Amino acid sequence: MRFKLTFPKELADKPVFSEAILRFRKLFNIIEADVDAEKGIIVASVDLSESELRDFVGFFEERGVKVELLMKLLEVDLEKCISCGACVSLCPVDAISIAGDWSVVFDEERCVACGLCVNACPMRALKLSIH
Repeated sequence: MRFKLTFPKELADKPVFSEAILRFRKLFNIIEADVDAEKGIIVASVDLSESELRDFVGFFEERGVKVELLMKLLEVDLEKCISCGACVSLCPVDAISIAGDWSVVFDEERCVACGLCVNACPMRALKLSIH
């Protein structure tokens, strides 16, 4: 499950994310983090069962952290995409490939939201949904 956590100013310097790691004993993959004295935003993923997910969301919400579950990190406008392939070679995790019919294929599970493909697309058909 991928999620975005938004910490209010008063929690930005507290180890809430570390507490979650210790409590849930799961491996978290931090995709993006922007934390300073004014705010904290973390986009990450973790494998959780449905009951663990409820506990996880409750854990953060009880502490005043906003939780957004992210179903998609990358939005693709297929009307704009011309399958030029400019994005394919830039993807560091091979989440974008060319299919047998020469169309561009996006593997959402592999995407780490680095944004390289977004900047490379000449048609502006790609957008990160975490911002």
